[in-house]
Amino acid sequence: MAAAVDSIFDEDEVCRKIDDDRYEFGLVVESSEYVSSDEDDDEEDRLKKGTVRVAWHPEGKETIEEEKKLILADRSLMPGDVVRRIIEGKSSPRGFVQDMKVLCHVNIKGTNKYIYNVDSKDISSGSYEDPSNKYFKNDHPDVTMDSWIGKIEEVYEAVTLLFPDGAMCKVVEAEDLHYEFDSINDRCKDEAPDSTFSSEGMFYKGKILRGKIGDLQGAEWFQPTKSYSSKVAKKNPRLMVTVRIEEVEVTSVKVHWLFRGFGTPENSSNSMEVPPAKVVPPKLS
Repeated sequence: MAAAVDSIFDEDEVCRKIDDDRYEFGLVVESSEYVSSDEDDDEEDRLKKGTVRVAWHPEGKETIEEEKKLILADRSLMPGDVVRRIIEGKSSPRGFVQDMKVLCHVNIKGTNKYIYNVDSKDISSGSYEDPSNKYFKNDHPDVTMDSWIGKIEEVYEAVTLLFPDGAMCKVVEAEDLHYEFDSINDRCKDEAPDSTFSSEGMFYKGKILRGKIGDLQGAEWFQPTKSYSSKVAKKNPRLMVTVRIEEVEVTSVKVHWLFRGFGTPENSSNSMEVPPAKVVPPKLS
């Protein structure tokens, strides 16, 4: 008997019916595609052929499920990916992904309301997960520049902060805010801090932070007020302040370049030269 063909893979979005009119969605964090009997995992945690490990939204609880009991909801592909049609027992056609159109269902954070079939290209910087933050360093996503493909290693951001009286400043090295300021509205009540879906550590417009104004002495104060300014930060550094993120800007991205794909003839003169590791985002896709 021929071995079963895997139909669900890592990073696939899946769902299962939990009652007559409700579905539970999750993300495949591990599949049985490369399962080996030589692995040292505990028997209870080891995947068998035809099973996958799923992190269920929003808590992020992971369970092992049989593929046949899951419904494939979405599959992430990148231009340049090699794909094939799965025809069990037969040689199936293969090809390269040339273009994509991504539609998404957007959950209004903290509610059970959704906006359906939103073109990802139409999502603006005012949304919860700012498209400028698509370079999530923890996810190590694939990016392309010309004909080169690489993975994100680090993201460098600048954050504009708004104070209660209208004062504004920009923190150029926003990474420091993770250690100096606490977030007030960072998570939904059902979202665990170590969940696959946690927004812990992310910057987005509307996020509320609280910390000492002294930690903002190095910020660019382009709209100071009597209550909040560079002078106040130096004179009274222990003053606790509450601020809201008004803008998140990716200033640069560190990329580990993996390989070069197909290139056009006009770019062939320098196509074999590896791009610089630090890149300004508009050059990436």
